[in-house]
Parts: sequence; structure tokens; C-alpha cells
Amino acid sequence: MNRKQLLNFLKIAVSIGLLTFIFSTIDIQAFLQVIRTANLWWLLAAFVGLIVGVVFRAWRWKILLDAIGVVVPIGELTAIYFIGFLFNNILPSGLGGDAIRMIELNRHSERASDAVTSVLVDRFLGLSALQAIALVALLFNWNSIPRPVAYFTVAIFVGGLVGALEVDEMVVIIRRLRDQGVTIFVIEHIMRAIMALSDRIVVIHFGRKIAEGTPQDIAADENVIKAYLGEDYAVS
Repeated sequence: MNRKQLLNFLKIAVSIGLLTFIFSTIDIQAFLQVIRTANLWWLLAAFVGLIVGVVFRAWRWKILLDAIGVVVPIGELTAIYFIGFLFNNILPSGLGGDAIRMIELNRHSERASDAVTSVLVDRFLGLSALQAIALVALLFNWNSIPRPVAYFTVAIFVGGLVGALEVDEMVVIIRRLRDQGVTIFVIEHIMRAIMALSDRIVVIHFGRKIAEGTPQDIAADENVIKAYLGEDYAVS
């Protein structure tokens, strides 16, 4: 038995061991009862959705790898993603699969940093998509979510994605939340967004408050003009 065959044998043995462990932690009779009473079409749809989702994420990962010059076939990336998906579901945290993906991908690149960077960026993109989905859900059903969770979701979304979104898109989303009676505290340097969103603005310059008021007051404030445009503009 050569090295490759031995490695494949070990992979199969580990997979069987992990599946055995998973099924040992559940009530098999209850599981089978749920399967028998479930709508098979919905189960099939869920299975297809799962497969399509993994393939889509593998394709997204390939785009990242192509950008840094690491060429890996989409089929192999999909297989690696399925392996990572398994470890995400059996290990205590959701990061075990990421570690496995880094290890598997390292075989295709001479630099370990390529594997680490691509997996971390891919994870960030996935989290950003989940944040966007959560925010859309909040827009339609704000009162069904505990307020601390809702506020935290909005804060994370605004803080993490404000740089990635077009300003006009961000303004529309935050205005919809404001129209539902939500008070939003935004720290931002893009003046077009702040002026379009704010009822009241506080300007901080080098750790010191230099102005406070409505957008119209701030636009005409001499200290703000001096801080952002310079002495000549303030004098003129």
C-alpha cells in the first residue's frame, strides 16, 4: 500500500468514525420517526439547497483564490468545502472547518499565508451576507426580535459594511429603520451620508467636541469649516 492509498484509507476511517460518533449522540428511533412523518419534497428541497449553497460558496472561494494566483479546480474546492462543512458541524465551534480548509488548501500553494488569507476573507464575506439577511429580516419584523439583539445587529451591520455599501444604499436602509421609531447612533466621516441621515450632529476633532446642531447648523459652523477645509476657507 503506497502513501496515497494509506492516506485515502485514513480519510475513510476517520469519516466513518466521525459519522458513528454523530449518530451515537442522537436518538435513532426519534430521528427515524421524524423522517417518516416529514414531507419528503421539503426534505429534498432542503438537501438540494444545501448542496447548491456549498457549491456556491466554493465558487466564491475560487474567485478569491484566482485573485491571489492560486489555481484550484472548482470540483476540488467543493470537496474541500464539504469536508470543512462536516468538521464545522461536529466540532465545538464553527471554526474547525476553516482550519481543515486551510490545511487542505495548503497543498496547492507554496505560501501558507495564501490559504489562511483566502479562508479568512471567505469567512468574512459569509458573515457579511448573514448580517445583510438579518438586517432585511429586521426591517419587516422589528417587534419580534429582542431589542438588545436588534440593536446589536444594526450596529454590527452599519459598522462593518458602511464602507462596502454605496452611500445611497446605506442611507435608504437606515432611513427605513428610523421610520420604524429606531434611534440610530452613527459614527461616520462621509459627510454626504451624515447630512442626509442625521437629525442632529456632533462633530469631534482631535478628541474635542467643536460643534453640535442640525445638519444646516453644522454646514455653516466656522469651527467645522476651519477643521475640515482650513483657515482660508473659514476666513472667506
